[in-house]
Amino acid sequence: MTDLPADIATRSPGAVTFRFGDDARLNAHILDLVRSGQKTLTCGALASFAASEAPLPEPGRTDIAPDWDGQPVLAIQAVTVEIISFDQMDAARVPAQGEFRDLDDRRAGDERHLRRTGHFVPNAPMLVETFRVAEVFAP
Repeated sequence: MTDLPADIATRSPGAVTFRFGDDARLNAHILDLVRSGQKTLTCGALASFAASEAPLPEPGRTDIAPDWDGQPVLAIQAVTVEIISFDQMDAARVPAQGEFRDLDDRRAGDERHLRRTGHFVPNAPMLVETFRVAEVFAP
């Protein structure tokens, strides 16, 4: 990913840059969901953070979500961060995730993603972050 432009880095000190999704199409789709307000929760395998050595999100920290080419699109601020087992994720969180019709669809979609990234086990610890959009850099 590219370095942050100086003005964004100044407005978001300590920000971590991360990409939504694991391919360009999914990245663009998720960015659209976040921009529109349909997605305010994201989750990923805790093991993927360890594998990438990326710092875990922290409540109150603002992070930068770029497009697939690395250009900053959004700043999001973490509201809550929880660790929940994959098999314990509940239906109440599905609407905020924005991508899925119901709990079964969420489980199937997240399982596909976790299998692609090599992190699926039925009780995988998942990092679940609720967030708000702090700033939009690109339409």
